[in-house]
Parts: sequence; structure tokens; C-alpha cells
Amino acid sequence: MTPQLERQIRLSRMLSMGFVFTISPVAAAFSCVSVFIGVRAMIIISESTEPMAGRVMAWWCIIVGSLENLLALVYLLQQHLKFM
Repeated sequence: MTPQLERQIRLSRMLSMGFVFTISPVAAAFSCVSVFIGVRAMIIISESTEPMAGRVMAWWCIIVGSLENLLALVYLLQQHLKFM
């Protein structure tokens, strides 16, 4: 296997894990991880000298993970204010 193919396979596995974290039932717990995976994938893709697939999936992890973080924050704030 060529080094480029090995990098692509690792990137695809990493992004698959990030996607699963965004659709997980306990999304609030894993959304930070999916954002980290998306950002890391974008860095790997941008630093690659050859074209790599996965940019759309990386953006998915970043955007959906960030939205889940925001929703979790709003929910926690709402719960906190409810008890005051």
C-alpha cells in the first residue's frame, strides 16, 4: 500500500468515528470529540500534497458537533435558570 492510500484510510476511519459521534444518542457527551476530529481531519487534508477525500465529512463533524455543543449549553443554562 502506498503511504497516500494509508493516510486516506486512516482519515476515512477517523471521519467515520466523528460521524458516529455526531449521530450518537448521547451526542452532548461526544460532540466535542466530533469537532476535534473534524478540525484534525481538515488539517490533515490541507497539509496533504496530494488530493484527499473527506472535506465534506470533516465539515459535517465540525458544524453538527458545534451545533450539538451549542444546544447542550443552552439546555444546561435553561436547567440552571429553572432551579434558581
